[in-house]
Amino acid sequence: MDDHVIALANQCKNLEYLNLSDTWVSYSVLSEIVQAWSGTLMDLSLPQEIGLDIGLDEDDTDETNLESLKTMIGSLQKLKYLHIGTWLGNLLPFDIRRIVYVEKNKHIEKLKKLLPGLTINLNHFSENSPAKTNPWYQIMKMEEGYIEY
Repeated sequence: MDDHVIALANQCKNLEYLNLSDTWVSYSVLSEIVQAWSGTLMDLSLPQEIGLDIGLDEDDTDETNLESLKTMIGSLQKLKYLHIGTWLGNLLPFDIRRIVYVEKNKHIEKLKKLLPGLTINLNHFSENSPAKTNPWYQIMKMEEGYIEY
C-alpha cells in the first residue's frame, strides 16, 4: 500500500533496490519514491497497476502520462533497472473474461523507447542487478559458501 512505501521512505534513506511488483501501490506513490531515493535507487520494480493506470497496455498511450513517467523516472539519478508489471514482467488486463498477456508485452517496447538509458524488465531477481541489497545478490553470496552433500 502507498502508506507503507511512505513509511519506508521516512525510515530508509539509502535504499538501492525496491521491488513493489505484485503490490497495490498506486502511481501517486512514484513521486514519494523519487523524492526519497533520487540519489540512491538503482533498481526499481513497480506493479502492473501502475503500467495499466498510465496506459502502457494501450495502443495509443496518452503522451502526457508518458512524459510524466519519463520526468519522474529521469529524476532517479542512479537508476539502471526499471521493471513494470507482474514479477514475470507482464501486464495482465483487468478484464476477467480474457486472462491473457498484453499483446507481445508492448509495454516493454514503449518503456525502452521512452527511457533508452535503462534496462527494462530485467528479471528483478537477476544476478545482474547493480544493487547489493537485491535479495538475489544476497542469496548468491550465501550459496558461494554452501556445499551440497
